Amino acid sequence: MSNDEPDPLDPEEGRYHPRLLLLDEFDGEIQGRKKFFKSLFHLREEIDGVGKDEWTFEHDSFGPTDQGLSNLFRAYDKLGLVVVEKDGKLWLYKQTNKGSKFAKGIRRGLRILRKKDTEERERSLELVAVVNKDRSGSEIEEDWEIAKRKAEIFGIDQ
Repeated sequence: MSNDEPDPLDPEEGRYHPRLLLLDEFDGEIQGRKKFFKSLFHLREEIDGVGKDEWTFEHDSFGPTDQGLSNLFRAYDKLGLVVVEKDGKLWLYKQTNKGSKFAKGIRRGLRILRKKDTEERERSLELVAVVNKDRSGSEIEEDWEIAKRKAEIFGIDQ
């Protein structure tokens, strides 16, 4: 991600690497941009103490079509942590062996450095994966909280 493309996560929250850990929790593969990014929104809603100031979401920004997040995953791809492919109209996000080892290392480090916060986030990651793993992005989008946010004026966190 270049310096002129903002990350929706503040730097402190970014240290938890929620995108990589969510992919890891989905057994290393998520099929579809919408599924991935709606699951990220769901994750933010599940973690106590993480809100709109730490992790913003706006309609048509920082979602499935946002270039900033796409660029971030291209960077992860270049690092060999993930493989991002397009299969017809469907985007596939796959964790590599290196990415799996990296995610395990992040988890170990966070458990030591930020034990309390990490336990909460791991429970939230597990919950989101259990609820969303076998659903499509469109099914996830129909969830009440996501639908409510989309219905708000411009879908902007307020």
